[in-house]
Amino acid sequence: MEKIVNKILAEYAELGADFDNSTPFIELGGWDSLKHVRFILDLEKELKIRMTPEQLIACTSVENTISAIKL
Repeated sequence: MEKIVNKILAEYAELGADFDNSTPFIELGGWDSLKHVRFILDLEKELKIRMTPEQLIACTSVENTISAIKL
């Protein structure tokens, strides 16, 4: 699942050399609220899931997004 999340994330953000799965999305180059929404929609489509409001709030990094999906 980590590979899928990172693949989709790379479509919307500049992942620098110091990026790791705990890096908050807000710290990624070029990240904004619209990209966050698109990222979530693409993730839901790719994984064939529908996130709850609680899961959406938890999606602040790759690490947290994976944990939220597993809920």
